[in-house]
Amino acid sequence: MTMNFRNCTVWVWLTLSAISQATGQPSTDPVIATVGDDKVFLSQIDQEYHRKFAERNIGEALETGLRARILERLIDQRLILARFRDTEIRASKDEIDLEITRMREELSLTERTLESFLSENRCSLNGLRFNLDWQISWKRYLEQSLTDEVLQKYFTRHRRRFDGTQIRVAHCLFSIDDSVPNAEKDTRELAGELRRQINAGTETFENVVATHATTPSKQNRGDLGWIEFAGPMSRGFTEAAWQLEPNQISPPTRTPHGIHLIKCLAIREGAKPWYDVKKPLQKAAAEELFRRIAEKQKAVLDVQRMNQ
Repeated sequence: MTMNFRNCTVWVWLTLSAISQATGQPSTDPVIATVGDDKVFLSQIDQEYHRKFAERNIGEALETGLRARILERLIDQRLILARFRDTEIRASKDEIDLEITRMREELSLTERTLESFLSENRCSLNGLRFNLDWQISWKRYLEQSLTDEVLQKYFTRHRRRFDGTQIRVAHCLFSIDDSVPNAEKDTRELAGELRRQINAGTETFENVVATHATTPSKQNRGDLGWIEFAGPMSRGFTEAAWQLEPNQISPPTRTPHGIHLIKCLAIREGAKPWYDVKKPLQKAAAEELFRRIAEKQKAVLDVQRMNQ
């Protein structure tokens, strides 16, 4: 199996997600975590953060959270690769050597060298080797695991996410004042208590919106219209909405905007067959496999995070 490196952005992505102990990192590069015998270096988090967010104006608190998420993803990659060790899924040295040779040839067409490319992207050759190891191994695992039969079963379990189903939703957004101590906890408790009152029949959703909502949609009783799983609402909001049946109200749901109570007003069922949405099915099923394997591996391999 080979990989296509004609798109330079793919190369950049590969150079920015390695977490190998043998990445050729200088001794001054702090170790941020260990996964069994392997190490995650601070520079790897810096590289990935720079790739994704360098051009965005991000506050210190949000940056800390984003870096923490990057670290967890890097740790999970290491956990999964350890699962593939000593199996035919794991990329061989010859396969990695072949891909590096191809990269050299592609770069030479634009009068560039692999060494200059690695320098530009702050990556060592050993770091690149690890990325190729991950990409080849994970791609091979998915090719073996995500058969059409598996995808059809996944589609059946999550049909509404993929078949074009639309849900008409209303919400009440409770804003959070981060300058107030315990603001999120208190806001969540308030939303939870109001939800209990609505479900008990002593309060109405419409009155809660009129009294507590902090968005313009309160003028329309919180009605946001029809949404699909693919958008336009944030993922956390949508996942909560997709758990509801008509007239049900979600538990307090946190998004970057605050805490929501979400009400399902109606459902318009979709009719797309699984094979028409194969690519998003593959992406979602692959992410579920990623999380599942990583969680299982945490019971097998010791993960240590260093104090920052």
